Amino acid sequence: MSTTSTTTTRRQLRRSQTGASLIIVLFLVAFLSIIVPAVVGLVYSGATTTTASNDNRRTTYAANSALEASVQYGRTARWVGRVGTYCPTLTTTVDGVTAIVTCTSTTGPFDLDRSIQYAAAVGSVTVAKASVIYRDGTAGSGEPTVDVASWSSNLLP
Repeated sequence: MSTTSTTTTRRQLRRSQTGASLIIVLFLVAFLSIIVPAVVGLVYSGATTTTASNDNRRTTYAANSALEASVQYGRTARWVGRVGTYCPTLTTTVDGVTAIVTCTSTTGPFDLDRSIQYAAAVGSVTVAKASVIYRDGTAGSGEPTVDVASWSSNLLP
């Protein structure tokens, strides 16, 4: 093959591919302009969901822990929930979250056992509730057994 025909063939190949690189680059830029914002959006929404989930978990854990502490306090302080006494408000901080537990006694004047309703709030939102019966009538001189009639947690909106 002669040098002239080889040079002519190379020139023809170059002319037939003129602009192909530009089209490939344009398709690549268009593809990346669609994919990159979608990936960034997914990462952002994942981080936001994780933060909300962690806050919810910490709040629920703090409220449940405060309820458990209040139930145990009522077990050792046998005056809690008796007719003629007040129900104390107990504050517990767990993992940086402060939960306030209030109680309401439903014990009658002739009941041997104490019935108490507990509510744990974080901020102004009630997160957990419990209904507890202390079996003082069967305790003798020891600590009473505790029956948890109901327990509801994670009452977040």
